[in-house]
Amino acid sequence: MKHFLTALTALVVAACAVFSFTAWSFATEYDAWPKAYNIYSDPVTKGSSGRFTSFMIDFYSDDTPDYTFWALANFGLFKSSKTVKKYRSITGGGGYAGLQDGARSENPDGSILRDEHGNAIYGKIGIMSFWEMTYFDENNEKQIMTASALYPHGDSAFGGEGEGSHVMWPYAWDDGAWYTMLLHTWNDAETGTTFMGQWFRNVATGEWTLHSYFDTHLIDSCMNGGMGLFMENWSYSSREEVRTFRTKNIYIQDYKNGEWKSLDTCTMSYGDGGKTKVGGHDFGATDEYFWGVAGGTVEDQAAYDAASKTKEKYTITQPADPALGEQKAPLVRFETKDGKAVLTWKNDPTGAPQLSYEVRILDRNGETVASKAETRPEVCTVTFEGIEAEDLDYALTVSDVFGRSAVYTSETARAQQEEILRGLPFPAAELPFALAAKAETIAFLFPENKN
Repeated sequence: MKHFLTALTALVVAACAVFSFTAWSFATEYDAWPKAYNIYSDPVTKGSSGRFTSFMIDFYSDDTPDYTFWALANFGLFKSSKTVKKYRSITGGGGYAGLQDGARSENPDGSILRDEHGNAIYGKIGIMSFWEMTYFDENNEKQIMTASALYPHGDSAFGGEGEGSHVMWPYAWDDGAWYTMLLHTWNDAETGTTFMGQWFRNVATGEWTLHSYFDTHLIDSCMNGGMGLFMENWSYSSREEVRTFRTKNIYIQDYKNGEWKSLDTCTMSYGDGGKTKVGGHDFGATDEYFWGVAGGTVEDQAAYDAASKTKEKYTITQPADPALGEQKAPLVRFETKDGKAVLTWKNDPTGAPQLSYEVRILDRNGETVASKAETRPEVCTVTFEGIEAEDLDYALTVSDVFGRSAVYTSETARAQQEEILRGLPFPAAELPFALAAKAETIAFLFPENKN
């Protein structure tokens, strides 16, 4: 028995050694396995302050094979004098944001997001990532600071190509359709720090989606840097599949004067990112958009690369200012019961997205009895405790991400409800169909009658 255990132990040790060597070999050789070339598109920001409150870009892909990352913006984060004073010798930061296909969605702890059957959720996602920052505290000890995700969940840490935090979350984008990505920074009154958010818009439907936002922990910050795009194929298994993109309507909002600037000129190029790359690569522009393509196979890679253009500058035609859309009135429901006043609103997804709100509860004389204001893009319900009177009114101010505000009251809500219900009742035969078409709206406005 003793000899058997000794032999078994030796076998286990040997097997572990082989496994460790195999795993090490796999990890070190993986980056050497060829993938499709990177395509880069760097907007020319000359004439701006170099510091940006907002960034917008329209993106389209004919073909996006699995394991493709469209990094639609690579940004730095400005370090203000207040930030430098608080975080001595601070370095790092910045990040990237865009769309991926074939990626794995993650929970806040970095674990795999799974469906109701326990299957990992892969596919089309949006991503925003921030590199970690380092600084020295009052004891001259080096500290690490990372941006913190506040929506849709806490951040997940990442590593391997540097350290930081990110949100990788499903977003149902498709090939063959245009999408807008908007990045926006703002100073949060509650924390005294700069937040940064990411929205996507389906151009065909006009619907906006808040995808994520972070607390950068910096003070009076904003984006800076080149705001360039790159395409990355991160798995060799799809290297021979062709991936294409188009971009247009690229704009920055200058931090200093708040004005939008059209970025109609880009320097485009291809590269390997320091790793082994193969296949075709090309880029250019029409009058309307920039384009790039990578992947496929070529007979003689060296000859193909030698004959290919490496870098060119192109200019397209686009409007001087971005299409910001309009603010649209939300559906509003106001309830008072059991010492509570609850205001709930539902924004129209085709209207300009909400950035902040202010709610004031008013008595019959129009005096404010309670109020609350926040810069929280996702918050659409506010509850006030200790409200005894029931004969109350409200004033809801919604400010969009583009700095425009509108006020909605019970009077405007009544007019809106009359418009929604106008035409009812229809002839008896048509009434069920008319109600069904407005069922979701009616259920929101009159929840007590939804059954």
